[in-house]
Amino acid sequence: MATTNKAPNKATKTKRTAPSATAATGSATVATTKQAKGTKAAQAAAPQAPLFVAGIMPPVRGGTHRAYAQDVARALTTANPKGFTLAAYRDALVAGAAASSIAPPRGGWAAHNMPTWASNVAQSWLVAPSK
Repeated sequence: MATTNKAPNKATKTKRTAPSATAATGSATVATTKQAKGTKAAQAAAPQAPLFVAGIMPPVRGGTHRAYAQDVARALTTANPKGFTLAAYRDALVAGAAASSIAPPRGGWAAHNMPTWASNVAQSWLVAPSK
């Protein structure tokens, strides 16, 4: 009777641990799903992003970034008379840039600070919608 010391088979070891890893992943998925449902409830109770509409826009030279930004703000106000978010404004600037003959600003509209700048009280380009 010869006994041999065999090294543990790595494939067998992996097979044994794989189900527990899957179970852990499954538990994590359930926890993430529950957390997401809790997040949705918290989002519903949380204040939403402020809304804006086009305000007083000074005359600007046609064919410039500012003229394009004003046109987009006016179009968003027409489409959303109750207001739009700064994120929606940025998305519209980015989306419309492809169809515009105006070259995007250096770094592109997605990285540009136009929504924040335009919503600054001193600029009055974007204002809170009247109730």
